[in-house]
Amino acid sequence: MSLEGQQIGRYRIVRLLGSGGMGEVYLAEDARIEQQVAIKVIRAEVSPYPHQEANQEAARLFQREARTIAKLDHPHILPLYDYGEQPLGNLTVVYLVMPYRREGSLSDWLRHRNQTELLSPQEVAHVISQAASALQHAHDHQVVHQDVKPANFLIRHRPEQPTRPDLLLADFGIAKLTSLTASASQSVRGTPTYMAPEQWDGQPVPATDQYALAVMIYELLTGRPPFQGGPGQVMRQHFFNQPQPPSALDGRLSPSIDTVLLRALSKQATDRFESVAAFAQAFRQAIQSTEQPMSGVAEMHIDENELLTRTRVAPMGEDIKATLAISPSEAQMGTTRSLTLPGGRRVTVPVPAGIRNGQILRLDGQGEASAVGGAAGALILSILIKTTEEPSPFAASGTAVAEATVLTAQPAATKPPPLPPTQAVRATPSPATRPTPLPATQPVAAPPPPALLSTYQGHNGAVYAVEWSPDGKQLASAGDDRTAQIWDSSTGKRITTYRGYSSRICALAWSPDGKRIAFSPGNFVQIWDTARDKLIVTYRGYSDDIYALAWSPDGKRIAFSPGNTVQVWQAT
Repeated sequence: MSLEGQQIGRYRIVRLLGSGGMGEVYLAEDARIEQQVAIKVIRAEVSPYPHQEANQEAARLFQREARTIAKLDHPHILPLYDYGEQPLGNLTVVYLVMPYRREGSLSDWLRHRNQTELLSPQEVAHVISQAASALQHAHDHQVVHQDVKPANFLIRHRPEQPTRPDLLLADFGIAKLTSLTASASQSVRGTPTYMAPEQWDGQPVPATDQYALAVMIYELLTGRPPFQGGPGQVMRQHFFNQPQPPSALDGRLSPSIDTVLLRALSKQATDRFESVAAFAQAFRQAIQSTEQPMSGVAEMHIDENELLTRTRVAPMGEDIKATLAISPSEAQMGTTRSLTLPGGRRVTVPVPAGIRNGQILRLDGQGEASAVGGAAGALILSILIKTTEEPSPFAASGTAVAEATVLTAQPAATKPPPLPPTQAVRATPSPATRPTPLPATQPVAAPPPPALLSTYQGHNGAVYAVEWSPDGKQLASAGDDRTAQIWDSSTGKRITTYRGYSSRICALAWSPDGKRIAFSPGNFVQIWDTARDKLIVTYRGYSDDIYALAWSPDGKRIAFSPGNTVQVWQAT
């Protein structure tokens, strides 16, 4: 039944504006002050019906939305005017009253723009600044929106800047109050295109909104979201696929923008920016870095595969530049590299899937510290994709395979410290053990150089763990490509691959009898029967990734390190 023409409280319903999963939105008039408002309503049956529980749940969420909006006071959050309930025939109407924005939503505004080209990065920076400011205010009040998308930002035109309207965050219908107890319902709600992995698991956190905002910004910059397809396909991509760098879809976009967006789109919430405000600030800095040319480049020495330079941009710290060589498979699948910078500082650099030869990765704040108290410089990496893959999958004895995984940099002016002078050690052996001295002309043979016996190739990223089976017949490896692999050590043939995990595998260990293997894909541990290729047990419930594990000598217990503790469990 349409509510058009009905009177709800002091508001007369004019017409339907739209409807959705949480109710209907009507244009209404407040007769007292002749003001148009928007009324969001849900209708619940008075008498019991089969869907009574669903109606009660909808009413509860509606009331919670009213309380949520009432506690937020921000210029870019749509305010709440009124809330109420009213019987209407055999219905009870629950309603929220909010300002009516005739300009519609950000989605409407984008569709009706007179321009066919995409928003510029500067125009998108205006959007992210206002959106992030509203979301940060909500997060500061323990509210996670959970449905950040263009349709949930209403528009307020600015005559002086018609191409840069004001945004008003709306629709807190499925927002989560983070102060609620852990036993509260964790139903999965949201819009699939914008949902972070943890939201699909029913565990949203403030970084969930950051992820959704990053999807929205990616879409504004490139004209398409990072993941497309049906709901099931999109869900799997959110969990397992790395998005293409935005610059791969629009060459006008800088690698600095790639770096910021891909970090905000990290699969793990803890790998994203520390707050949505920090995300917006990094995006602004990325825009500014493309507008300001750099000068004063000073070359630095690096190894034969990678050239390192530093750029001084006063009063900031020096930038560090390097050319990073990766394989074609790493470029296609993505990888992670560990770099050692001047002074021994280490930094981990994610290389996104789909990166192109010559593309630049920029990590702001990872360069040299400023000597005058300014911000640290940036680490700027130019990607060099090797023309051929290394021999695969197994290289015979004596085959050399160069696969740099650690970048070591030193200034060109800095020479390696000289070796200390050789000092003789005098010893007086007893007469019974005194050796016969060598003739002065007899040469002392140098030990032979070590020989490379074999090389195993099959991972699409850095390898973090390698271990022999107790009998030496097999070798296990695991790493950044989220797989664990077992190899026949005599032939180099890959026997088994354990795949399908959403996190990198940092630790693995064979049982003493060689029949079982344990490894840690992120924040849990699994034990597999290697002969039958059967999962034996999974240890779950941890929030931190697990980087070390070990078996007891008798194989009856297993120890691993979730966070800052070590736990010992029965190994079933």
